[in-house]
Amino acid sequence: MMMRDIFEYQTLVGQSHSTAADINEAVDDGFDLMARVSRKTNSTITEIGVVDTNSFLARLSIVQAGWRSDISALTEVVEWQHRLIDFNSSYAAYLLEQISEEEFELIAESSVVDEVDKDKYQVASMIDRVLRLTNLDYTTSDFSNMLACSQEVVVEALEFLADKYPKVQLMLSESRE
Repeated sequence: MMMRDIFEYQTLVGQSHSTAADINEAVDDGFDLMARVSRKTNSTITEIGVVDTNSFLARLSIVQAGWRSDISALTEVVEWQHRLIDFNSSYAAYLLEQISEEEFELIAESSVVDEVDKDKYQVASMIDRVLRLTNLDYTTSDFSNMLACSQEVVVEALEFLADKYPKVQLMLSESRE
């Protein structure tokens, strides 16, 4: 079956109505289109929705960029948790005298993350994603360690999110005490 044969149906999309002639004209003019053919199981009406391929791909790229940002935020959380677990297990080993004080100091020094100057808007964006994706409770210190920035920058970033998340208001009040 050729693509042109598919468009012999009339297309109803929302309130708009296109005919096979409209679609055939668009194809003849060199448009690149994607079509979706659907029918409800209890219906005799077949619907064909048509969208410009470039428009569809542009929207898909936006969704993909959002997913990449989500993955980046979750990666930050996992890496921070991994560092924290490694440090805590080493500390427990030190307390149980399974490693020496010198060994623990070496591990502790390697666990330190240097603070980097970060823009409060970028930090706010990352915190927003982390809160939205994980639904866990964090402290300003947690975010500072996770994002390798100062607590002051975290507090400034949290102020942008206070209206959106009630737990951020609590975090801010605790950080001011």
